[in-house]
Amino acid sequence: MLREELGRLRTNFTGRESIYSSSMFGNKKLLANGAQAQGIVTASDDVKVLVNGAGGYAVTISVTFDDGTSQELETRLHTKDVGMKGIGSVLPVRYDPSDRSKIAVDEPAIRASRELQQTQRETAFAAISSTPPVSSDPAEQLQALWEQKKAMDVRGSELSRSGAPREQVGVWVSESEALNSRFRALKLQHPEWTPKPSS
Repeated sequence: MLREELGRLRTNFTGRESIYSSSMFGNKKLLANGAQAQGIVTASDDVKVLVNGAGGYAVTISVTFDDGTSQELETRLHTKDVGMKGIGSVLPVRYDPSDRSKIAVDEPAIRASRELQQTQRETAFAAISSTPPVSSDPAEQLQALWEQKKAMDVRGSELSRSGAPREQVGVWVSESEALNSRFRALKLQHPEWTPKPSS
């Protein structure tokens, strides 16, 4: 009875008909065997996570099917599984082709993607941290790291201007932190060093 209620059509705040889903509750079969599609977040209460540390938040997702038709889904996302997804975020979903009122956010796919990205960030961090110095001269090492830091800052600005996905920004943050860590450690050993003007 409860599942039937959760799956009923209702009207959201925009006045449009939408499907309500309780995320993964009762959706194991759908997540395992349902057809794949993508949805775009059109409304999100993810700010509640920042304000009060909520473990989940409500979203409205517009799902477009292969034939061009679309359906809105109202559901609740779990922060620990999918992170924060604001307006414009693209999410994988699963649906029943014979009954498109049955839709669920593919949280397992999102978790797998997040885990892969975390591994990539850790690999990037380790690679930068273990990169051998270009020279045995500390001054030259510091200069090289300084130039890399400036290039990394430019890259960060480009990512910001282009509205890059959060995951891509996350990789940049990890690489930047590793680079800054190496630079600070070496600079502490040679506080007298100052950067040379760029050529």
